[in-house]
Amino acid sequence: LKYKVKVPFLRPKKYATNKSPTIESLKHGLLEMEKINKTKYDYVLCLQVTNPFVKAQNIDNLIKLI
Repeated sequence: LKYKVKVPFLRPKKYATNKSPTIESLKHGLLEMEKINKTKYDYVLCLQVTNPFVKAQNIDNLIKLI
């Protein structure tokens, strides 16, 4: 809102605190996107900003394992 960016939905305040578990935000976001896109997702990758050195190749290798 501060930067006038369009987003499909906002995260509820209960999931936007320093103590909010990541999984709750992920579940909320996933359910919202499934409603918007009218689809179900089988897999979700949570790439945390606290782990910036993950290489694209590592992600590709993980996907191949699935």
